[in-house]
Amino acid sequence: MNHLMNQLLTPPSRNGTAALSAGYLPDPPLAEFQADARRASQPEESGEILLEVAAADVPPPVPKANVKPRRTMAQRIGVNLRRGVGVSLLAVALWWLILPLAFPVTSDAIVNARTVQVRAPIDGAATELTCDVRDSVVAGQTMARLDNRQLDKSGLTGLTTRRAEMIARRERIDKELVEVAKSGAAYQAEADRYKKAVVENLESAEKECKSRVDASRVELDAVTRRVGRLEGLGGRTVGESELETEREKQAVYRLRLAMEQASLTKCRGELEAARRGLFLQKESPHFQKMADEMTLRIPQLKSELKQIADLLAVIETEIEREQDRTGRLAGATVDAPVGGTVWTRQGNLGQGVKQNEVLYEIADGGSVFVEAVVHQRHLGSVAEGMPATVNVTGGPSLTGRVRAVRNGRPKDNEPTFAFGTTDPDPKRLRVVIELDACGAEPAGLIGRHVRVLIADPAADPCQRAVVWLFSNVRL
Repeated sequence: MNHLMNQLLTPPSRNGTAALSAGYLPDPPLAEFQADARRASQPEESGEILLEVAAADVPPPVPKANVKPRRTMAQRIGVNLRRGVGVSLLAVALWWLILPLAFPVTSDAIVNARTVQVRAPIDGAATELTCDVRDSVVAGQTMARLDNRQLDKSGLTGLTTRRAEMIARRERIDKELVEVAKSGAAYQAEADRYKKAVVENLESAEKECKSRVDASRVELDAVTRRVGRLEGLGGRTVGESELETEREKQAVYRLRLAMEQASLTKCRGELEAARRGLFLQKESPHFQKMADEMTLRIPQLKSELKQIADLLAVIETEIEREQDRTGRLAGATVDAPVGGTVWTRQGNLGQGVKQNEVLYEIADGGSVFVEAVVHQRHLGSVAEGMPATVNVTGGPSLTGRVRAVRNGRPKDNEPTFAFGTTDPDPKRLRVVIELDACGAEPAGLIGRHVRVLIADPAADPCQRAVVWLFSNVRL
């Protein structure tokens, strides 16, 4: 009885967990009966019998089958969250499945750029490499220094030796020219003195010859007058023998006059020759011969000096050219031809390199573009000049325009790119997209994976909404 009363008088918990744990739900009539029982449990003598009778008449609670328990607030929130997540996942799945079927969209895309090779201008060893992979460089920045310690300088050495020989020969000829000129002047002075003496002697001889000619002419004239006088007398006062004698004297004097005139003519010729430095009667003196040789030697030496000067000018030009060549080949500085990002580095510090060997590859920051691969079913909806939206993975959303649409295999004459997205599948197209703006450092985007949508937001509201969702809702 007391156990029954305790169960009847026990108040239910606020959340009803006691009744739910026993599998019962509180019955409204029973609850009213329990309230009446509490009121009747007051200490009154007359009410005890009535309470016992009432408790005896109450039937035991009967469990209700297939009755769901009431859900709590936390349970209702969890159910709603699960429903919301399911709807969201369904929307994402529909977005990823339906969007590629209706619009040219692909995730097989990457930010690409043209690569420029930086080659070694000379043979040598890398003494300094200032850049590493993924470093940003600007045009003209020093990237490496090369030193060629095994450079062949035999050509420069040979030219320098030849120049020294030419200079020594020129100095020797200069000295010889001075000595020849000095000796020639001395020999010429002696020759002039000799010439003067010879001329003086010949002038004296000329005067003597002239005197003898005059004397012979006077004697001839006297004999001629006597012969004429004797012939005028007609042999009346003189004998025939005297006339013959005078005539013989006349012939002798005439012959003597002719001989003296010949001697005078010869003397005058020798005098004229001596005055010109020619000596007809005697051989030229030794100092005259030496003076003549010195006179002829001076032009020869001057000609040799001119030839040496011309050779030295040619040698100096060759030496300057060889010095410039050896200077360029002995050491060189390698500068960046374009600005961008260092994509590969082939050389290492201290490594020997050959001329034209690739040291670096630079991804040109001025040729950044997006290369995407799309299915050929969108060939009719993709054309050059169409707008494109590019979502950089973990980065901004960019815009651009289609620059080219090509098949899956690149052309042989295409430049080298940082990434090759060649797809052998003939059902896929390569779409090259030129970006409108890449930000402050476009080279930093090279190699980033992107998702591309090719649609014109100005065409119709549907495409405008798709582009807005694609740009602002990253799934």
